[in-house]
Amino acid sequence: FPVTIRSTNPIEWLHFGDSFSQYTGSNGITQCLTHYFSESFGRDINFINVAQGSTSFANPALNDVGGTTASTKAKFIQQLQSWKLNSPKIITALIGHNDANYANTTLAAKMREFLSALRVAFPDALVILFGSNASPGLISATTDIAVENTMASVAAEYPGYVEFVKLQTSEYGAFLRGTGRVGATNGTGNTDVYTNTDNTHPTQVAHKALGMHMAERMNSLFKQRLLTK
Repeated sequence: FPVTIRSTNPIEWLHFGDSFSQYTGSNGITQCLTHYFSESFGRDINFINVAQGSTSFANPALNDVGGTTASTKAKFIQQLQSWKLNSPKIITALIGHNDANYANTTLAAKMREFLSALRVAFPDALVILFGSNASPGLISATTDIAVENTMASVAAEYPGYVEFVKLQTSEYGAFLRGTGRVGATNGTGNTDVYTNTDNTHPTQVAHKALGMHMAERMNSLFKQRLLTK
């Protein structure tokens, strides 16, 4: 039988994220959104997932790299310091939800700090930031949408380096729609099956759907870049 052997010189791909990327709500690491996201691009990838629950750009309670409690987990800028010796060609991040409680001006400043440090460390990488991974309650209150719009505005300050993919207000339509959740369905949209009983994290079916949606959007960006070269 033919055997597919992994490349001896794989493309290094570094992914930042919070509990959504870490696998909360899924049936395990091999069934979370980052698994479906990365595996969509084949076997010549060395995918490094550094996601850590509760992390964000702006949360002032997050300080230390490697902590296990909410008060000792790392901001994205500090996660970056731990991975500067790597040589990623692709850098992605699914971000923003944990920044919903902080002023947009603070979020923008911390995001610029992260992206500027990223550009210094990895100037030749393809950087793709995904918008706020969201909950029905914060979307209906427009909080996550405001976060996403702030992030998109800052990303636009790094043309040719950062690509931004909106998840809640995109031309593809919002990934999450509705106000229900598992255990409290109301027929208003896909949140009835995509949002877990905690009203925040994705269900198993949503992990797969979001991971595949992100892969499709990322593939579209690859094609656009090839067409413009």
